Amino acid sequence: MSSSEINVEVEEKGLLAEIMRYIGELSYSEANPRIAAQYSQRLFVIKTNRGYENSIILALSFIKEIRGRKIGFFSLKSSGTIKSLLVYSKKITV
Repeated sequence: MSSSEINVEVEEKGLLAEIMRYIGELSYSEANPRIAAQYSQRLFVIKTNRGYENSIILALSFIKEIRGRKIGFFSLKSSGTIKSLLVYSKKITV
């Protein structure tokens, strides 16, 4: 989830570049993070390889700006399937 509205399709490269900056190229290539879904302007899913969830969550907490625009990210839930995150996203209001 982001602190302000973001279109992750437009900002995907900037967001993933910031994640790589914090976890390093080797960990980034092993984690293989990618945007899986966007449920609202502030709520989206990042898919990553198993075992790298905490690295991605930590990297997101350090990101304060993307392309000159101030923003903050935080994790609401971690799950094994995107389908369960969709069910969870319908329960919350953003």
